[in-house]
Amino acid sequence: VTRNCFNALKSLRRPDTPRSLWIDAICINQHDVAERSAQVQIMNSVYSKGSQTVIYLG
Repeated sequence: VTRNCFNALKSLRRPDTPRSLWIDAICINQHDVAERSAQVQIMNSVYSKGSQTVIYLG
């Protein structure tokens, strides 16, 4: 993972409570243009079904 992603994971970590996170930089193969394009098309659905959306700005 990138340093920024690592820092986000560290910042969002809850040591005493399990937490599920979906991170596009990890869950989508960023080097596969076809996969990335397909996933971008369904991101609205992915994000709208989450209980919370967090944006990490660093």
